[in-house]
Amino acid sequence: MLVLQRWQMQKEFKNKFNKWYEDLRDKKLILTNDIDSLASCYVLNRLFGCKVRGFYDFKQLGYTNSFDRKGFIGVDMDAVVKNATVFGNHVTYFKNPDVVSLNKDITRANYTNKFAGSTLITILSLYNIDLSSFTEEQLEVLISVDVAFKQYYFNKDLFKYYYNDILQYPIFTKIVGKHNKQYFYNIIRKYNLHKDINLKNGFLHTEIDLQGLSFLFDIDLTLPKDKFEVTHRFFDEGINLSPGNIKILEKERNRIFSSALIYKNTLKYSAL
Repeated sequence: MLVLQRWQMQKEFKNKFNKWYEDLRDKKLILTNDIDSLASCYVLNRLFGCKVRGFYDFKQLGYTNSFDRKGFIGVDMDAVVKNATVFGNHVTYFKNPDVVSLNKDITRANYTNKFAGSTLITILSLYNIDLSSFTEEQLEVLISVDVAFKQYYFNKDLFKYYYNDILQYPIFTKIVGKHNKQYFYNIIRKYNLHKDINLKNGFLHTEIDLQGLSFLFDIDLTLPKDKFEVTHRFFDEGINLSPGNIKILEKERNRIFSSALIYKNTLKYSAL
């Protein structure tokens, strides 16, 4: 078992976030379609008791109670609509002042300096979660979520900056440094971490190995069993950020629900 010192996210970085995240009691969560969001929701439930009452997969948004849409927090959801409080991890073209994300201040101009990691590890650090009792395999799974290990192999210095200095979890630098990329891709395949969460006939389904992950971490990691009613449908599109397309985006700003820069000049977004 690895023994870690207890750290917390660098205070100077925490100060960039609005303080809504400090107490989420009585809040409800919007789950998105992957293990990063599901595991993050699990952590937030353990910390504050908040439960998943919404689901968003970039093409549709649904709630367990379609008449109750107040007090929601998006988890691993880079919504850019007004007053959306969300935990995210992507660089966005339009900025949300209420996002908690290490990429909050990253733009196209400094895109290569982005944090290419998970919302899950951001949340663990934000709430000062002690990882000293985690086994090496558990830590390997954590750094495999959202393929976070990849950043180490194309920019070790940037990886160390985020994990050693900002998140203050230097153990991940040591963990990734011991193996090649294929080692972590094998972990992804072992637990099906790359599989989506899907909404079918109102209920959530996935091929992620939740049973295996629950056994590994000694937790009950399961999907909500509630029925979700779809209230909004979106078109999901990717575009090149040419000057002409930027003008179109600016005109359609009020219709855009969420966005993510997947490359410096390519934007993926969902709009009404």
